[in-house]
Amino acid sequence: MNRAGPLKPFPESTALLPGESEAGSHSGDHLRPQLSPTFAAMPAFACDRCGACCRSLALHALYRQFDRGDGVCRHFDSASGLCAIYAERPLLCRVDASYDAGLIDGLTRSEYHAATRAACDALKACTATPQQKEETGHVPGAT
Repeated sequence: MNRAGPLKPFPESTALLPGESEAGSHSGDHLRPQLSPTFAAMPAFACDRCGACCRSLALHALYRQFDRGDGVCRHFDSASGLCAIYAERPLLCRVDASYDAGLIDGLTRSEYHAATRAACDALKACTATPQQKEETGHVPGAT
């Protein structure tokens, strides 16, 4: 049974956390003091900054506003393989901040992390270079 709820509509105008402006901070750190001690102690999503999601924007219309025209985020630095604005990236690109802002329905935080990790692993598998696939032992079509 699929327990995942749908993403709430995400117009470009809601790409910031409540209280943020385009010129303001995008770190979301200002939200942490407002959280209960139990909630604040929950582990954050473990992003390894591989860039697979940044190179796969064409797979979902929510990210179209960031596409530089080839399915890659306009903020992705191809030379370093990292986000050029990681500390200030939009809310949509921050797993935990998106959850905290109430953009996800029907999942606990740990379920959302697990679903996001599964999607991340799938993106890595389909965007990996032949060398990366060889290094990780990924064989296309293998189960």
